[in-house]
Amino acid sequence: MVVDKRILSDTITWVRFPLIWMVVLLHTIISPQTYNGEIFLKPGDYPIFDWFQYFSQRQIGDIAVPSFMLISGYLFFRGGLMTIGIYKEKLKSRVHTLLIPYLIWNLLFLFYIFVCYWIVPSLMSSMGDYVRNFTFISLLDSFFSPVLAPMWFIRDLIFLNLLAYPIYCIFKRVGLFFIICLMCLFLFKICYSIPLIGVRSLFPFCLGAYLSISKQNFFYSLIKRWYWIPFIYIVLLVIDTYGFIHSEEIVIVHQLLLLIGVLLFLMGVYVMIRRGMLSPNKQLANTSFFVFAFHMFFINILNKFWPVVLSVNTFTSILVQVLIPTITCGICVSLFYLFRWLMPSLSAILVGGRNK
Repeated sequence: MVVDKRILSDTITWVRFPLIWMVVLLHTIISPQTYNGEIFLKPGDYPIFDWFQYFSQRQIGDIAVPSFMLISGYLFFRGGLMTIGIYKEKLKSRVHTLLIPYLIWNLLFLFYIFVCYWIVPSLMSSMGDYVRNFTFISLLDSFFSPVLAPMWFIRDLIFLNLLAYPIYCIFKRVGLFFIICLMCLFLFKICYSIPLIGVRSLFPFCLGAYLSISKQNFFYSLIKRWYWIPFIYIVLLVIDTYGFIHSEEIVIVHQLLLLIGVLLFLMGVYVMIRRGMLSPNKQLANTSFFVFAFHMFFINILNKFWPVVLSVNTFTSILVQVLIPTITCGICVSLFYLFRWLMPSLSAILVGGRNK
């Protein structure tokens, strides 16, 4: 038996927006912060909040990037066959869906930094030296080390797409061995964050590619036994939390927690869609790329100034940790619909044609 392709497609559509919410959550950095010269929410001030922040961002939110990479790898190799002709056609489509939006959004954010620094320097105080010492080399470097920080994901994805045909050839010869080697590097965080080919991107992308190319029943087999995965996840969660509480980082446990978390999330959604408990909202899913790119334009304002509205304590800190990404996503979605209504052609370019 094989996985139902329609349900799998609906699963991918459904998870896109929750995963983007997790990405925004990762950029909700409210601890520590400085306001009116005072540092608040220092680690240790509110231990329950410290735990919640670690749980929400490191144990839950961190599954977003590997999930997106796995899905991207799976979709690029969908069909299992990769000829030179198919490879060229897929790269051509990625120019519109990845490269052009990547270049435009980085330029827009670069312009935004300069405007904000000139008008309200306090909003961009951390970028002061960057703006004052900006050169043509800085401009070129802003595309390799994207000034719009989340775009590192798109940068890596573009490069991995360029490597897709060599990856396909490797999989046809030593696919399982290659995946096992990458998984070991991932679990021990070896060569983890290297630009373009870091294991944080390479392993999940190749895992998705392997599942697509091999057409094995691995995914279906896990779904049949998916009730074991929550048990394994909870055990790893307890061990990882124990390590956090005692300030001991257990790298392999945390990385395994992320890997199992990705599988649990994707398969949980698949099962619930198959049972009619969930249904995808394609219109909401199509806003995901805009939210991904645009949220960095203003989320730091919310991160920095929320104490003006609320007092700082354990309850409000936990509340804000959830509210800021939710409000940010809501604003981005609203602006996307408005922008698409006013300038549909331009909005289509900015999101790589993902607004259909």
